[in-house]
Amino acid sequence: MSNFKIKGVGIDTTKLDYAPSEEFEFDYVFTSITANNEVYIKNLSKYAQIVTYINFLDKSDEAIREHLDLLDKDSIALLLIDANCDFIKYADTINSCIDLGYVEEVGIYGPTSIERVKEIQEVLPSLRFVGLEFSPLNFNYELISWMVENNLELIGFNPFGGHISAAGMIDAFTVPYLLEFSSAYSTLLFLSGRDIFTAEEDKGYVMQLVDKEMREDYSLNKSVSKLYTPMKKVVGMSLNLTEAYTLPIDNPAALFDPSEVVIKLGSAVYEVEDAEIELGSVEDKVYRFYEDFKTPYDTDSDLAIISLIKSKIMTILSKEYNSGEDEWEITMTKVADHVFIINLTKPIIKGKLFKRLKGMDTINYLLAVYNKSLEFCRLVDLK
Repeated sequence: MSNFKIKGVGIDTTKLDYAPSEEFEFDYVFTSITANNEVYIKNLSKYAQIVTYINFLDKSDEAIREHLDLLDKDSIALLLIDANCDFIKYADTINSCIDLGYVEEVGIYGPTSIERVKEIQEVLPSLRFVGLEFSPLNFNYELISWMVENNLELIGFNPFGGHISAAGMIDAFTVPYLLEFSSAYSTLLFLSGRDIFTAEEDKGYVMQLVDKEMREDYSLNKSVSKLYTPMKKVVGMSLNLTEAYTLPIDNPAALFDPSEVVIKLGSAVYEVEDAEIELGSVEDKVYRFYEDFKTPYDTDSDLAIISLIKSKIMTILSKEYNSGEDEWEITMTKVADHVFIINLTKPIIKGKLFKRLKGMDTINYLLAVYNKSLEFCRLVDLK
């Protein structure tokens, strides 16, 4: 019998939409450039190594630098590039990320064939790491067998089959079996951060398998693709932020004040009233910046655009509000994948001799991108 391949366990933060109130320690943290949730994960496992996913390469060096700045990190230990990206066209950009110290090592994520991995190896001859989602009901036998034969290290994701399939998979296979199945093939396994408390418990179980002999034969002799098919979207949900802005919310589990939620069968409501923008105002400066902004050539994804502009817009606000003696703290709250609130806060101090804190002055701005269209305004009447 052989040993489990597993050597480490990490937390997948790509769906984490809150800042955990308790301390959790994982050796590895998986992030995504387009998740745009750095504000929630920057203090999670402070000493962990960062593994990051990206699905575009034009301007990737810029996006990675912004990502690191927001995480307050020096470098990414492993960058997993989507296997669909154009590695030949952007080979220089990949090398630049390494030369600048942003990235220590490069791997790939989500290849579906041996041929595609071989094509990428022509550009990345030292390729060692491949990230894959796999489980007993989602298993690419030909690809994984070839990787084992060629000493490529597998980084596993979604050991329970993903959010939609997890409950059925666990009922059918049990949590211990699914964790051991993934540990039989993965050098590093990432657990979902949707339930970080459960992930910490699962991590404890997996780490006990390191260097241990496998109790069962977990090998499959054919490919399997039998995960649950997601249901068709039936209801669209939007959030009425102000009288002028009703924007779609892409998080189906999000709860807001019922008076602010707009629910509709079919597509979500997207209504924006055009407003005059004062010349020289901060809104004017932001929109002028966006007019000059060039989207990456290899993606027009709204989430990729947000990853590239959000820090720059916060810088514009900082220059506008902190040009004098004022010291505004600027933070960002993620409302949904496409919708953010930028918060500016400043303490109100009263008294000359005996200074007293009397409260906080607060300003809020809306930042959203839909179909490459920017929505930005001050939320005077934020509900």
